[in-house]
Amino acid sequence: MIDLFNKYKHFAVIFFLWLILWSALFLTEYRRGNLNADILTSDPLEYYAASVNLYQRGVFSRMSEAPFTPDRFRTPLYPLVAGAMLKIFNGIAAVYVFQFILFYLSAIGVYRIAEFLWNSKQIAFIAALAFIFNPVSFLLVNSFMSEILFLFLLIFGVYYFLRHIKSGSAVLFALSAALFSLNALVRPVGLYFALFVFLYSVLANFNLRKLFINTFVFAVVFAAILFPWFLRNRIIFGDWYFTSADLVNIYYMHLGHLYGWQNNLELHESFAALGKSCVRSGISEDYHGLCVNSRLRELYLPVFLQIRPSVIFKYMTLGGVRFLFNDGFNELGNWFCQHKCSKAPVNIIDDLVRGGKNIFSIIASKPPSLLYTWIIGKIVWAGIFLFAAFLLLNWQKFGIDKKYFIFILMILVYFFLISIPAWTTRYRAPFDPFIFLIAAPGFWYLKNRLYVRHKRI
Repeated sequence: MIDLFNKYKHFAVIFFLWLILWSALFLTEYRRGNLNADILTSDPLEYYAASVNLYQRGVFSRMSEAPFTPDRFRTPLYPLVAGAMLKIFNGIAAVYVFQFILFYLSAIGVYRIAEFLWNSKQIAFIAALAFIFNPVSFLLVNSFMSEILFLFLLIFGVYYFLRHIKSGSAVLFALSAALFSLNALVRPVGLYFALFVFLYSVLANFNLRKLFINTFVFAVVFAAILFPWFLRNRIIFGDWYFTSADLVNIYYMHLGHLYGWQNNLELHESFAALGKSCVRSGISEDYHGLCVNSRLRELYLPVFLQIRPSVIFKYMTLGGVRFLFNDGFNELGNWFCQHKCSKAPVNIIDDLVRGGKNIFSIIASKPPSLLYTWIIGKIVWAGIFLFAAFLLLNWQKFGIDKKYFIFILMILVYFFLISIPAWTTRYRAPFDPFIFLIAAPGFWYLKNRLYVRHKRI
């Protein structure tokens, strides 16, 4: 009995800490009257509408009012799962309870990956604790959003893929391929990640026999899970494109930021200017009034070639800084003031692009709850990145296999590059667990050094 307790004591501690934290959040949301679908707005409202429309009207549409036109900006797995919860339990609280369970299992997944990488239960415990106390993630548990399901599938997909690299097991590869393919049906960004993982599997264990087996396994799993969605889009929209999210993200988000920074436009003004070049057609989709159809792909290069190299450099550097420090502590401050805090009309990064004359006034204009959490967040994440930098410089001392280490770094680079224009913190959700995996050994090393030094004193 004692051996069993010692084996799983970290899981028990993680569970009870997470239960206490989530219960406090859930009860606060209940007292505020936020466990009500009528208050949902923006993305949560779209996911809720898609979930309801799927089961009540038999159409996949994110429209909350008629006409409930089909679309493919969202992908169907989260609405399928959340819609089933709504149908069975008749309330969004059931979805949040389900996400509470998924989040705990995801924390265990982070623990398992860290233990696999570093062969240390202490480091694994540190990584899992960082995961559950990360505001980016725990605030999303009580949100009608796809991130928690995406995290769950991503983390366990990575865990089984790492085990596949070690053992060469085709079963583990098939399992990880299935999880990554399902994740593409949660968020479209998962589609490219699944292809990225397949490429890495070929490079990490390259020989002709494994290349043939992996290619066959991946093709079968990938096609079995994703082909029905591709076929649905072919029937409805007349082409085989998986999603229209790439159109919005590349044309309006990436190019919209670049075009706006170059021409000194606000983001909504840049969207409107770029939208004028889109020719509406019979299968155009609507994105908050903006024209979206497959012909936008023809405009990528002409618009990009108009952008000056200096603006692209600013976008990559300042946009990267914004992503890395756009942590969840600001959202935590907003949560404390019930999302009623006033925000500065221009954020710090956009002001830096224009010369940085108003940075201090922007900071000073933050309400106290936002200002304090903003400062705490910058300090906390500066420490996390320092621990990660320490590990990058000393990774060989910790005995990690080079193939595993490179794979984790590639995951970080993937989500960093694909999410640079992110101004909403939820895009950090898939990035953070893997930076915790890199930073945890640095924190563990410092803790041990301080402990030894204290004992000497």
